[in-house]
Amino acid sequence: MLDLFKKIITRTKKPIYPSNAVMVASYPKSGSTWLANLLLCYFKPKPWDLFDYKHSVQEWYGPREILKHPYLTLIKTHQPYCNSFPEIPTIHLIRDPRNVVISYYEGLRKHGHIDIDLSLSEFVKKFIDGIKFDGFGTWNFNVGSFDKRKKSIICVRYEDLESNSHEVFKKIINFLNIKPVQENLINECLEFCSRDSMRENQFINQKEIDSLNNALPGFEKQLFTSCKTRDWKDTLNHTDSDLILSTFKKEINKFGYYA
Repeated sequence: MLDLFKKIITRTKKPIYPSNAVMVASYPKSGSTWLANLLLCYFKPKPWDLFDYKHSVQEWYGPREILKHPYLTLIKTHQPYCNSFPEIPTIHLIRDPRNVVISYYEGLRKHGHIDIDLSLSEFVKKFIDGIKFDGFGTWNFNVGSFDKRKKSIICVRYEDLESNSHEVFKKIINFLNIKPVQENLINECLEFCSRDSMRENQFINQKEIDSLNNALPGFEKQLFTSCKTRDWKDTLNHTDSDLILSTFKKEINKFGYYA
């Protein structure tokens, strides 16, 4: 009986996370891979390698032991906030759901997780209800859950990080209490992790990227696409955009994503 009690206590205790651990939390397709690469470059000495991401970022799906990395222990999650969430500095990255749904649609089709012939309009309806394949809940529930987190958290809009990259990334570094902020290093990180740079790296290392991408035939070269966020107004019809707006209106207005 005593052994059983010890096992129960062990399971319910929160793991102790490394002192240099940082969490990037976001709904899928909100730019967390880009931000993670920026953070890795800022903290790790040169030479940099875009494939460091594969070996340096740990996923969080619930309480678990996290391995400490020498310069930065970077953890990424798409899970909504809950009581077992790590009490470590957290960057909550948010993106307009009307752009998220387009990237989500293309990503799931690319990997064969939804019918390749499923229309975007049909996918929008599934998105509104929460994508069952991933189980991260609806967009509004997921992003809204972080209202419960009262400390050690910064909220960053993907669109701001893209349009005002230097200042927003500097704000993130300040949040992590890294002094002094190295302005030149920020510029170098942004250049190294630019979409143009990542696409150039893709052409050079196409074979390795194809295996990493694990995409269906014909989709392999879509790992890094355009250099700018696609405007949902160019892709969604009015019915679909209005459905997303009416369903997620509270959160869309809260985060400044007005119609």
